[in-house]
Amino acid sequence: MLRKLLLLSLLMISLTFVRCNLITKKADKRITATLMLERDDPSEKELQEAIDLLRERFQKLGNSIDQITLVHEDKIRVVIETAAEVEAVQKFLTTSANLEFYNTYKTEEMMPFVWAADKWLENNNPSGEKPLLSRISMPNYNYGAEMFHAKLSDTAQIFQYLRMPEVRALLEMGKGDTKFLSGKLNPDSDTVSFYAVDTERGISPLDGTYVTEASLAYNAIGKPTINITMNPEGAEIWAEMTGSAYERGSQIAIVIDDVVYSVPGVVAGPITGGRSEIAGDFTEAQAQELAVLIGSGAIPKMKLLEISSEPIY
Repeated sequence: MLRKLLLLSLLMISLTFVRCNLITKKADKRITATLMLERDDPSEKELQEAIDLLRERFQKLGNSIDQITLVHEDKIRVVIETAAEVEAVQKFLTTSANLEFYNTYKTEEMMPFVWAADKWLENNNPSGEKPLLSRISMPNYNYGAEMFHAKLSDTAQIFQYLRMPEVRALLEMGKGDTKFLSGKLNPDSDTVSFYAVDTERGISPLDGTYVTEASLAYNAIGKPTINITMNPEGAEIWAEMTGSAYERGSQIAIVIDDVVYSVPGVVAGPITGGRSEIAGDFTEAQAQELAVLIGSGAIPKMKLLEISSEPIY
């Protein structure tokens, strides 16, 4: 029973997606969008894969794309008849939905690095300020995953500091592949939390490519959730990750498009079987749409060039 409850509650993610009535309502408009991959000089194979993934996303919602073609060699044009608002379709077209799982470093493990980084920046800053510490607030607890939190307006500068080779050189031996990520915006305080996660040469040990199925479900109190099933290889990695987190008393970061949505702990040893559940504060439609995004696989990052809408009579 404890294991069942753990599986139902481990991955608690608060996600907010624009309601996108792509599932049930009769189409009342035709939306045309032109996109291009953000990376330079994509190959023909990469463009075709992006087209196939976009088509699959909408087909899984029962709202097939009428046309999706390559134009001007590197641009993708999509035409869809839908009841959704233009803003919702735009989000659905441009959200990569790259799902990743990382083991996190604990707060106290990263404190020596934070102090050393601030000292180096101070010594190399002619203003004499404490460049890092003056912009952050340290967590007031131990044995958590939050490295610190900061105002949203300071995040770009903080990331610039953390990416400096001279600052990264201050990481302890064995932590050279650490990746720094921020969490969701806390609208009440206009702050975001920062996390340090362990990687394998910058790559997550487990990502959405190991997910074989993602579907809408409901928890014990009737709230919409997303069930995730991993393939055997993913299940083995997941068991290793949760076992390591359990032994270290650390947490696992659940990351979508480089944003940390949740950092659950593991309280009962390795989780086997490759099944987990994402639960959060979203509607049935939002849970269904997120399940489709995860289940159909991440798409390359897209840039929207233009989008227009016309009514269907």
